Amino acid sequence: MRIKGVSLYPLRFCDEAVYPHLLLGNRFHITIRAISHTSSTTEQRVERVRSELSNLGGFPNFFGHQRFGTIRPITHLVGSFLVRSDPQKAALTFLAQPSPHEHPELREARQQLLDTQDFQEAARSFPKHLRYERWMLSHLAKRPRDFVGAFRRLPRKLRKLFIQAYQSFLFNKFLSQRIQRGIPLNEAQIGDYALSLNGYGLPITQFTQVTVQSIQSFNRWKDAYCSSAYRV
Repeated sequence: MRIKGVSLYPLRFCDEAVYPHLLLGNRFHITIRAISHTSSTTEQRVERVRSELSNLGGFPNFFGHQRFGTIRPITHLVGSFLVRSDPQKAALTFLAQPSPHEHPELREARQQLLDTQDFQEAARSFPKHLRYERWMLSHLAKRPRDFVGAFRRLPRKLRKLFIQAYQSFLFNKFLSQRIQRGIPLNEAQIGDYALSLNGYGLPITQFTQVTVQSIQSFNRWKDAYCSSAYRV
């Protein structure tokens, strides 16, 4: 793999496949150059940021736009309807919800489908490069009510992406609520769901609800516990 400005180094071999859910986090250094302020001003600003992060209990690591889509951010909406067992709304959101950032031709095609729900016409008029949409439309043109079957025409990885996008959306919402309420990110609260971590940062228990009796044990070692599961 060759990426400009990026160097990759092997760490070690692993006996099993590595999946995204095994990722515990990222660790990196950030270098800021060409600073236009004096050293004194820069140090003051860095210290202010450090203080704010300390009060928060860490850096709030929100999921970015790439998880939801940049031109047409609808993946989390599709996922929310799938989780709610509403494949029709999920399909129409994916196929027919237009975006002001799309090419006018695409907006027009989606809007027409939204207005008419004529899948046969949409299968003929949708641009050929929208292959995922066309796969679903081809199925719906023959079976207009089989929205589950239409989604099964999509690659499994893409279908999982919808659910993961909704999970990310909920994570961002929960994280925002926690910050707005002034709840530290590195302290468990009664009602949270938390899990214990070992010295390597790996989970050693299943999620358990924090109670009056257990809160002290969870907060005794803030760096040894993951307390960022949120109230339900």
